[in-house]
Amino acid sequence: MPIGQEITFTVPHLTPPSVNHYKQPCHFRNPATGRMRLGMKLTAEAKAYTAAVCMFARGETLIPVGLTKYAMRQLLYGCNVKIYLGPAVRLDADNGGKLVLDSLQKARVIHSDAFVREFKAEVIKDQRDNPRTEITVWRIR
Repeated sequence: MPIGQEITFTVPHLTPPSVNHYKQPCHFRNPATGRMRLGMKLTAEAKAYTAAVCMFARGETLIPVGLTKYAMRQLLYGCNVKIYLGPAVRLDADNGGKLVLDSLQKARVIHSDAFVREFKAEVIKDQRDNPRTEITVWRIR
């Protein structure tokens, strides 16, 4: 996809969970040593949101085909997110952005959220009849 083109899509009826509700502690067994370890796993609402982003992105990507790992480090992205909150939902703009970027990476819209150089998140409250997340992503370089 040439530089300057963008991907825009809407995730209806869902808003990203806050960073506070994004991961939860869990215990797992280390396969190499057999010892129990403390770790973190995604919550059910974070998994549902990530799956919705993957579905509504419809397989679109900003990653050019056939690039080497070195060439991928040269790619930069921009992202604009509008989060329309439903009734009695609270969310800070900075807390909503983390899961959106992680979901875009999981959906392969971008190759890594570490290469997003421009990011703007806007939270609009009291959209009782239509909570949603509108996402626009473009390649800078």
